[in-house]
Amino acid sequence: MRTNQKSPTSSVQQSKRLGGVIKLGVDVHIESYVVVMKIDGSAPRRAKRFTPEEFLGWVRGVRERCDELHSCYEAGPFGYTLHRRLAKLGISNHVIRPINWDEHGQRVKTDARDATQMVLCLDGYLRGNPRSFSTVRVPSEAEERRRSLTRQRQSLIKERKRLAAKARSHVMYYGGRLQGEWWKPRRWRALQDQLEEHVLELVGPLRSILTTVEEQLVSLEKRLEEMCTVALPKGMGVVIFEQMEREVCDWHRFTSRRAVAKGLQSAYQSA
Repeated sequence: MRTNQKSPTSSVQQSKRLGGVIKLGVDVHIESYVVVMKIDGSAPRRAKRFTPEEFLGWVRGVRERCDELHSCYEAGPFGYTLHRRLAKLGISNHVIRPINWDEHGQRVKTDARDATQMVLCLDGYLRGNPRSFSTVRVPSEAEERRRSLTRQRQSLIKERKRLAAKARSHVMYYGGRLQGEWWKPRRWRALQDQLEEHVLELVGPLRSILTTVEEQLVSLEKRLEEMCTVALPKGMGVVIFEQMEREVCDWHRFTSRRAVAKGLQSAYQSA
């Protein structure tokens, strides 16, 4: 006599299965990840919060209980380490260009809402809508290390400007004025005779930090010059050439001049 009862083994396997295609929207922070899951065509589930370590263990289990697992998170200060870890687990991850999810100006922003919007956009993207979001090209680890060197130069330049502006503000407050690269030795000696003692006490420490930043900047630019081994385009300096090369990473991925401009814009926005 035939029976329709399932074997205990098949019942256990069925209970473990979550779905065919699962999507995850991940709002990434340094101490926690907020995740929203969407299974097949169902509505997004309630957001869950994990530590980074907990998330990787959880997502590994989810991967074993579905046919396909897709995820996405916004490019930002945490780089591409999470992307590479997800790829090793067999997860199709997309690093996307940051989006203002409060498009209707409601001024309501939560991690759960962001993760929900991400998973909905990911669902649309997988269904064939390329305008759901813009993906960011993930550089190789070697490309990322090369690019970090020139981005450090940009950070040093910004720090130099910030310190110089702070010193100018102190001097202007007391009726004086600083112009140009006032921290250079010759100009600084002249300023010591011009500025009052209490103003020098404010500007002196900033000048000490500025000179250190300047030394690091000069050293870094010299290193970049030594690394350049190709003939430069006419009118382009070594440092700027190296910076552009490291941001682009691979020229062969572009098919037009407009694509080059869009690629560079995306690279700087995701930095």
